[in-house]
Amino acid sequence: MSKLAKILGGRKAKAVGAGFETAVLTQALREGLFPIKWPDGCRRIPGPMKMIPVKTLFDFTIFVDSKMICIDTKTFEKNTLTKGDLVEHQINALATIQERGFVSGYLVYFRKLN
Repeated sequence: MSKLAKILGGRKAKAVGAGFETAVLTQALREGLFPIKWPDGCRRIPGPMKMIPVKTLFDFTIFVDSKMICIDTKTFEKNTLTKGDLVEHQINALATIQERGFVSGYLVYFRKLN
């Protein structure tokens, strides 16, 4: 695969993922829930005004009644999900949230199903 094809594929995947996140946010609002979409973060590194992007632990916190739900959204072209598709720091964060009695997990959109 050429470098250009990888770049274009990455842009398409990012756009599809953003569309799925928008759909999740819109549906949560329609259902009368209180969703918070966490933006990607950044971290300052030594040097004059040098910032680097940092991924957040998950995409959404949704409040319903007195409950809190933390979810990370994933979008795949394939129809399976393996542990290799997930990020370890997210798995650990979501597991820690569950250990403390809250609901957390992944919301997955498989674009191509058989």
